[in-house]
Amino acid sequence: MTSFGVLGSFALGPLGPLGPLGPLGLLGLALAGPLGSRFGVDTQLVFGSVWQLTAGAVVLGIPAVRNRRWEEGSEY
Repeated sequence: MTSFGVLGSFALGPLGPLGPLGPLGLLGLALAGPLGSRFGVDTQLVFGSVWQLTAGAVVLGIPAVRNRRWEEGSEY
């Protein structure tokens, strides 16, 4: 993935409906404010951090991903 692809993912991620989760991404953004008010911003940030770490661990737990090797001469 190129740096432009990563930049686009971060920049367009909050649009939700254009992403892989469809309207769930937009719903998550709409709920962020009320949930932050209800449970506190610190709790929300800790939950988000744990969620991201868990998601990364799940992806790395897939053998095809974990055992992927770099191929010389490949562009991608």
